[in-house]
Amino acid sequence: MLAFVAAALFGIAFILHAAEVSTEPIFGPTSLLFLGLTFLALHVGGALAHTRRGHR
Repeated sequence: MLAFVAAALFGIAFILHAAEVSTEPIFGPTSLLFLGLTFLALHVGGALAHTRRGHR
């Protein structure tokens, strides 16, 4: 789930960067890139991972 959020943020950041859209500093391509990297790190780190304990 977090990987999908990261992919969406990377896509939006790429479109804003490619179109050279002037946005506020909070919603700029670099900020969205770092936010996407944060979600990707959470995904890789196992945040919100559902574990099965005792089930086979």
